[in-house]
Amino acid sequence: MFNKEKLVEVLNKIEGHKTRLKELHWSSPSHSFHIIIDEFSSELADFEDGLAENSIALLDFVRPGDLNPILPKEIDFESDLEAIRALLAGSKSDCEETFWSGVINLVDDFWTVVNRYIYLAKISSHQAAE
Repeated sequence: MFNKEKLVEVLNKIEGHKTRLKELHWSSPSHSFHIIIDEFSSELADFEDGLAENSIALLDFVRPGDLNPILPKEIDFESDLEAIRALLAGSKSDCEETFWSGVINLVDDFWTVVNRYIYLAKISSHQAAE
């Protein structure tokens, strides 16, 4: 069941991924990865904002001090994207009731964004290997 505690946990994980993405962005092995990571970071921030606002409308406010970012163990872009996709899957399974339809739609839409960036990361890795 999706509740405020679960929302805060998901937001903490997203904040951790945003931090990891900044590290990856600053240490990018190529210009194309630098750009792709920067663009995805912006998409993730927009998703996080939409998720929080939609969830808060149905729950309660996230207050200052509620967030404590949880850094992911993944230290490369493609693995981090896959971890984000797994986080989306878990979040969606917690939102089974019709009450959460808007949140589910946000998650579904962002899932396709993550898949697109996994594809772009694979292309960039392939090009760098050539």
